Amino acid sequence: MKVGIIGAGYVGESTGRLMNDLNNEIYFYDIIKKEFGDKFNFVNSLKELVNVSEIIFICVPTPQSENGKIDLDILHSTIEKIISIYKEKNILVPLVIKSTVVPGTTQSIIKKFKDHGMDVSVGNNPEFITEISNSWSDDESMNRDWSSEDKIVIGHEDDNIKNILTKLYYSLSEKIIFTDTKTSELIKYASNYCLASKISFFNELFEMSKNLGTDNEVLVKALSVDPRIGKYGTVNGKAYGGKCLPKDTKALQYFFKNNLETPMLNSTIKINKEMGEKYGIRE
Repeated sequence: MKVGIIGAGYVGESTGRLMNDLNNEIYFYDIIKKEFGDKFNFVNSLKELVNVSEIIFICVPTPQSENGKIDLDILHSTIEKIISIYKEKNILVPLVIKSTVVPGTTQSIIKKFKDHGMDVSVGNNPEFITEISNSWSDDESMNRDWSSEDKIVIGHEDDNIKNILTKLYYSLSEKIIFTDTKTSELIKYASNYCLASKISFFNELFEMSKNLGTDNEVLVKALSVDPRIGKYGTVNGKAYGGKCLPKDTKALQYFFKNNLETPMLNSTIKINKEMGEKYGIRE
């Protein structure tokens, strides 16, 4: 299949490499051209990408403000440009939102197309990769890159996009989890929230151990051998860092701030902020 990818950053490149491994023909578009050698095609315009693609993955940045509110301006601007091209070309290439977006975003994009009289299949397929696994483990099996994600979440509102993504991921069918787009979007945030909360939990134990003068290394080792707890987060003593955990926990906090009390999430972020101020950030 001819797969188009909008955004050639970390997520976009990872998506391209995975799709290439799954025997697809890859076409990238980004406002900043990136050199991939001979393995991938890089087109010069969004219109050209639409022309050559049978499905398009959107992997654009979704930054946030200081208070945690997610900024979807780049995504919505991209969608508006795609709408114009679809109108001009009278074509409806299915889309997949790969960028991290708050729950309800994909549904709002579907509505935007419908408002323009277009019945476009739009799915959500979040990524679960990590850039800094070696900061807490030497075990290579803990790494999550484009070739080793432990799940493939396919959020869909119609059978067309579900069937296309099922075909694309056919060789990885045992990893697929099907759901609606809003649940798919929340799974992404919930995954990073869970990982962040484990780090904050072990960092609070670090402070307890320091206060009591007990052996922190023995403490966390004793807990980590329990398979229900595991090793993640036990390399404690610093705040969690990287691109995803700070961003996604704050975005989730902001998203629910007027609708739901989130005391555990608030504590996870509070503990992390204090650990960062005292001991620095783990990268």
